[in-house]
Amino acid sequence: MGRIKIGSKVVIREWGNKQRIEVVCGIERTYEPNEKYGEEVDSVDLNDNYILTMTSGHWRYSTQVLGLVKPNELYENGKTGN
Repeated sequence: MGRIKIGSKVVIREWGNKQRIEVVCGIERTYEPNEKYGEEVDSVDLNDNYILTMTSGHWRYSTQVLGLVKPNELYENGKTGN
């Protein structure tokens, strides 16, 4: 399990099962998986319910987050490895 913080890079599942890496600039913890608003926090566990605001200006539900990108780790074709 990982912890998402401001500045974390996360792997996002977009509509149509496309994946991309985005950077977190805001976090709101929610009670339910797809709630629109929550309480602003500095970090959440990967398995919590939350909404992320991304540096791209988009927001993502916790159900769209596939994982964290660790420093110095390559992400390619849905897999990570060094």
